[in-house]
Amino acid sequence: MAIVLFLFSIQLVSFVCLSVSKSQALYLAQKENRIEMAIVFEAKKILYHNERIRKCGFDEADLILYQNYETRQGSIEFMDQTTFLDVEYRFEGLSKRVRIYYSGVQIDQIEFEA
Repeated sequence: MAIVLFLFSIQLVSFVCLSVSKSQALYLAQKENRIEMAIVFEAKKILYHNERIRKCGFDEADLILYQNYETRQGSIEFMDQTTFLDVEYRFEGLSKRVRIYYSGVQIDQIEFEA
């Protein structure tokens, strides 16, 4: 009887550990997804701003070629490379590089690098 209870308690503990690790992985993936969605949203604003300046003949000095955002949790850097935006972000130990290829104000492709 004692052995059965012991084995049952081991199974219960292992199930709880697996559940906690899965929920933690899901939480980290959700956090990373929110950061990436914010990056795409900000990239669209930069692309729209730069395209309006190019199309309307405004001063090229007003183009956003480099943009840096700092927060308590980390930083995001946007660099316009003419055909793509090179984005690097660092948040709470998470560091990634994203390339957003565009034509005009339309995003054509997004590449994620670790």
